Amino acid sequence: MTDFKHDVDLYGFSWLLFASSHGALLGGPAAAARTQYRAATERREIPGRSERAIAPAELWSRTLKAVWLDCRRGGESLLANVLLDEVDRELEKRGHAFVRFADDCNVYVRSPKAGERVLTFLRKQYAQLRLRINEAKSAVARVLTRQFLGIAFWRGPGGKLHRRVADHALDGMKDRVREITGRSRGRSVPQVVEELRQYLRGWYAYCRLAETPGVFRRLDEWIRHRLRQLYLKQWGRGPTIYNKLRALGASERLARSVAFGAQRWWHHASRSINQVLTNAHFDRLGLPRLAR
Repeated sequence: MTDFKHDVDLYGFSWLLFASSHGALLGGPAAAARTQYRAATERREIPGRSERAIAPAELWSRTLKAVWLDCRRGGESLLANVLLDEVDRELEKRGHAFVRFADDCNVYVRSPKAGERVLTFLRKQYAQLRLRINEAKSAVARVLTRQFLGIAFWRGPGGKLHRRVADHALDGMKDRVREITGRSRGRSVPQVVEELRQYLRGWYAYCRLAETPGVFRRLDEWIRHRLRQLYLKQWGRGPTIYNKLRALGASERLARSVAFGAQRWWHHASRSINQVLTNAHFDRLGLPRLAR
């Protein structure tokens, strides 16, 4: 599988072919995978693994068990890696820029005609493995109109393509943050920040290849905004808000202004309260920043 960060400049690759197999990978395809894997163990070329000094019989036994357990759990990614390794090799021989996860594959090409040509090639390759291309899911389309594994592309200066987080992945992330920072969960702000910290670190680790610092910066601002609102909601009444803000170092004028409009949580969270509940305050609580 091609590593886009280091190996490929997608300049000029305006089209992509998305190909997916039809149906499960068990039955006949699994038998084909066993045959291919036996051959790979004899060559010491194990798909997705480094060469190790393990007897072929023992290595085969371990891998077959892992494939079986993976399929029993409902996942077929490991079996797909074994079965489609030969397809990967053929795409690499032809010099294609591609990325595959399980049985879903994106091949980046320069024209619709090239995409159709590669699709015809993949139909033949899949047929040899007793698989069929899922024609309903597979398509040749513009790169900018498709996403894969939560990553999409945007075109920058000079026509160069850059990675971004796909819209549906951003929406899912925001829904999760809204859930964690809900005003009716009965949790303190430090507890909420701890839960956010665990979630955001995992989310950023997955999406860190996105080349959109402005999007990450706006997400940081939005998350802090929700936390400031949560503070005001939990403080509740005007006198409590006044006392809490004064204890945090707010001026008497600022504390009175916010306390007077005690129920305008979202309004105050985006304006005057920023002078007290600063970015540094949330840094001390352990809230990670997405913009780095």
